[in-house]
Amino acid sequence: MTRTMKKLYSMNGIFSGALIVASLCPVPAAWAQRPSEAELKTLSSALPLIQQQSWSAAEASLQEGMASFPHSALLSNALGIVYERQHRQPDAIRAFEQAVEWLPNFTAAQIHLASLHAERGECHRANPLFLAAAANTTDEGALSEAGLGLAECKNLTGAAQVLEKARSASPSPAIIFNLALVLYKTSEFDAALSMLETLPHGPEQERAEVLYLRGKLLKALQKPGSAASLAQACRQHAQEDYCKDAAVEMIATEQLTEAVTLLESANKGLSAPSVSLLCALGLAQFRLGRYQASIRSYSSALNIDPQLDAAREGLGFLLYITGDLEQARSIVEQGPMRPTVDFYLPYLRALVLYRTSTALWPEALSALAQSLRSNANFAASYFLRGKIDLEQGNETRALSDFQNAAKLDPTYPLPYYKMSQIYLRQGRREEAEKARKRFAALGNQREDELLAKQAQALLLTHASH
Repeated sequence: MTRTMKKLYSMNGIFSGALIVASLCPVPAAWAQRPSEAELKTLSSALPLIQQQSWSAAEASLQEGMASFPHSALLSNALGIVYERQHRQPDAIRAFEQAVEWLPNFTAAQIHLASLHAERGECHRANPLFLAAAANTTDEGALSEAGLGLAECKNLTGAAQVLEKARSASPSPAIIFNLALVLYKTSEFDAALSMLETLPHGPEQERAEVLYLRGKLLKALQKPGSAASLAQACRQHAQEDYCKDAAVEMIATEQLTEAVTLLESANKGLSAPSVSLLCALGLAQFRLGRYQASIRSYSSALNIDPQLDAAREGLGFLLYITGDLEQARSIVEQGPMRPTVDFYLPYLRALVLYRTSTALWPEALSALAQSLRSNANFAASYFLRGKIDLEQGNETRALSDFQNAAKLDPTYPLPYYKMSQIYLRQGRREEAEKARKRFAALGNQREDELLAKQAQALLLTHASH
């Protein structure tokens, strides 16, 4: 996926207020020696304060208890939770480390400590703790948290193994979904889809998150139904990535009117307009020939994010193709001048300059050089440079450019037409006839039609990322 999918549910596990007792009290088998009644009583007196989020009072109560039981893993773990809730990470880490030192198989403390390390980007410390915790418990909540922690730390193999253990202990919908998600991320698409299908029929199968994952799996497996599943996810929950991915799949499968309807409805359901949805809407409208509507969509996206290459390219090309060269040039040249700018933006600038005036051709050639430095495999750049060279009398370089364009994209008809003209001038009739036949075989499409297809293909690639 182009972004991290969210979990099906916020797993209650050992971090929720409702189950905080499970977090504080480890499995009895983990104890070398059970805590004394006095130690348990000390913890019990602090529990209401923790549940009421009276952190200072809870800390004072637990610190007093630690004075009486200086090596209590139970109380140190509780202190760690109090510190964690107060965002005192260093104190929380020390408290959980002490709990694990005093009771090495204390699952709750291991997972708390691992989660804090993961939050700090210290996955090399978090992963062994998650794995150790999972090895010493059969509790599905703890296993789920450990599995999800491993997934966040990119240990997907370990995550799959731990979540499978959790599923064996309790095949809850949340565990099944998260295991399917991890299998998706490890490219085990068939296994992930099979796992997803084990969810109970009815509401669990119709959750937006499940529909979205199913759609992504069907697309990865090149099976039918991907667009329908993604669109259903979008309709149920107008989330940006759900709706954008649904629209991209619908555009790719020529469901253009449906994509427009979906995107217009989705944008109304969001608290603020989404640039990615506006760009997808602009592309669907472009493909339908609704140029003015597409111009409005891309303009709206660009007003929100002037740094967005896709919106600028879509708007610039539509202004160019509708004949508003002055405005097209203004939009394109307002683009960010950064080394990583998309190659198509300087190409589009060259296209506009070429059609605007012969006096601007030197600038157009400079823009093409910039485009080719970023992408030396875009056939249209060579073709446009060849046209300028030919009209300026540089026949040799023009022929070389047309040949390069044809080599890079053998389905591009226009270079063959220009090559046949040059071959005829040079008296190379056999080569001219061969180029002419190739041009005819590829179809006598107008240049603007081919340019529009090139722009749409590029904009679809942008939308897919």
